[in-house]
Amino acid sequence: MSKLTGKMKLVARYMDRFKCRLLRSDPRLQPYDLGSRQAETILTLSRMPDASQDDLAEALMVNKSTVARWLELLESKGLVCRTTNPDNRRAVQVRLTPEAEAIVPLLRDVNRKWADFVSENLSPEEESRLEEILGEIVRRAEEFLKGGEAP
Repeated sequence: MSKLTGKMKLVARYMDRFKCRLLRSDPRLQPYDLGSRQAETILTLSRMPDASQDDLAEALMVNKSTVARWLELLESKGLVCRTTNPDNRRAVQVRLTPEAEAIVPLLRDVNRKWADFVSENLSPEEESRLEEILGEIVRRAEEFLKGGEAP
């Protein structure tokens, strides 16, 4: 594994741990016992009202069975509700409950704190360059996943 791949993997793991610590230490979020993936699911749903489970799985880049498990857990906590799509009886629509909508700003704050933390020692130029580089990595990965040529 290249050093770059190893570093990107570490950053992702540290980000998850950082967010989990904040999610579990905030007294307003403690009753929900959310992990970083559950928080990400709620934030994604806040941007995709009435998303189908399939749409959500694609947006989160996880398989359908994984998103179904996450949604089951969030549903048991009263944070999402799933209903059959009236236009397509085989599809399931997912919505945030009012309780989940109320904590969305807190979850966004966790993400902001992570971004502030990791960029704290970067100059504005370094931060801008890092965003450019990561954007290019994401662009190439998306291109490949949409049917681009393998290297």
